[in-house]
Amino acid sequence: MTSKKHSLISSVNEKGELTKLLQRLLQIPSDNPPGDTTAIAEFIKEYMSEYGIESWIITTKPGIANIVATVGKGEPHLVLNGHLDTFPAEVGEPWSIPPYSGGLKDGRIYGRGAGDMKGGLAAGKAWQSGDYLNAPLQFAKPFAKLGISSLTKGGVGIAWAAAAGLRSDPPWNGPEDRLFRSDAGGSG
Repeated sequence: MTSKKHSLISSVNEKGELTKLLQRLLQIPSDNPPGDTTAIAEFIKEYMSEYGIESWIITTKPGIANIVATVGKGEPHLVLNGHLDTFPAEVGEPWSIPPYSGGLKDGRIYGRGAGDMKGGLAAGKAWQSGDYLNAPLQFAKPFAKLGISSLTKGGVGIAWAAAAGLRSDPPWNGPEDRLFRSDAGGSG
């Protein structure tokens, strides 16, 4: 690892809080199938509320939870998006480190979803809360955080959000409208 990269990672994770957050996310099974993302969505909601960030869990089907949070007022110019589900932990061979342990070994964190996508979720939560930076974050423009149940499971994750045309600008009809405005060119 380059010294610049190591320095950046060390400064962001100075107190080990980012590591702890990722370990906790890895300890919450969200295998797809079956795709139940309720527990991880509830954990993220509780985590964000500790930093004064209001969020909403939107269930599209039983066990299929999506989480939405917005920071700032007005139309977001940035959407942070990540999926909550992971591939199944059962891979036909034993794990050297249990898949839901969030185990640390030789400076690496292990667990189902560490690289796809729980590591990204942890980084996004850290950035959104500003807890791991030396100064509070000041956002020039508002942004939305979207944690979807699945990228691939038809109609319950990103496809549902885009089809719903969820937006961030007032007036809101309810928490379901607070995600983003979908455009023809992409998913948010």
